[in-house]
Amino acid sequence: MTRPLAVFDIEADLAAIPIARHRVCAALGGLGASEIEDAALMTSEVLANAVEHATTETIAVRVLRSGKVVRVEVEDQDGREPERAPPNATASRGRGFFILDAYAADWGVEPIPGNGKVVWFEFRTA
Repeated sequence: MTRPLAVFDIEADLAAIPIARHRVCAALGGLGASEIEDAALMTSEVLANAVEHATTETIAVRVLRSGKVVRVEVEDQDGREPERAPPNATASRGRGFFILDAYAADWGVEPIPGNGKVVWFEFRTA
């Protein structure tokens, strides 16, 4: 059974990302510091991508837990799938998917029928 730890909406604005990251971390309060830091980094990356590329006013964030697996979902109303940028060592952007590849146990994108998508990542707790 999946248990929601937090469910909330934020404005699609870069200034809202630290607030959302704080709320995700607060929901994970019982975990270890490194797990919370990794979740904060991945949350920031997924939210920044949604804010920058999705044509939506609000973004839904859900933090779910099932046993030792935590899943963070970021939902927007833009049906376009995120695109992976080619690797570029000197670029100041385009590393979000590489961060998810490195830190998440699994991650993906699920289209929402009609219009929208959910970008999610999962990690295992100790």
